[in-house]
Amino acid sequence: MDDNSYPPHYLSQNFGIPREAITHRYFRNETIAIQRGVYKICHEDYGTKHQWIALFDVDEFLEVRLPTTLNTFLKKHENAGGVGVNWQIYGSSGHLTRPTTGVRKSYIKCISDGWNRHNTHIKTISNTAYFLGMDGNPHTVLLNKGKTTVDEHGKPIPGNGPYRVPVTKDIILLHHYVLKSKEEY
Repeated sequence: MDDNSYPPHYLSQNFGIPREAITHRYFRNETIAIQRGVYKICHEDYGTKHQWIALFDVDEFLEVRLPTTLNTFLKKHENAGGVGVNWQIYGSSGHLTRPTTGVRKSYIKCISDGWNRHNTHIKTISNTAYFLGMDGNPHTVLLNKGKTTVDEHGKPIPGNGPYRVPVTKDIILLHHYVLKSKEEY
């Protein structure tokens, strides 16, 4: 889902997966809270077709650490309402112009977990069987009574997020490329 990017994401040539596996929907940015609305529409349209939906943005990249796979990891948490994944925040890495290499290869300097609590943010991989809606922010979800969002080790996250302390990234983490080059700012 594309919330008013320019140029629109559907014009991109390479997504890293087959184009036929992607459905593009373009939304005009009519409200500052469009992100939650887009996530809600995603669940309404695709929630019955999938057990899990990852609520990530285009500047967020999921990493599952070997030897675990995403399917194996999620299977261990199938009774949870969702899995909260801690951020790893990246900055500009000193780039003034847009690098010719990809985001993950170009932006390698990240903030420490103790700096200003930014890495305590989570994003949720929601279990569609227990999803009721978004919880006032794009980081957490409302769940059926008795269901909680858990961390990577299966421990409940107080209030289902949007923060999780202590930050852990032993099994799974979400690389968040908040800042890019000065040219792209």
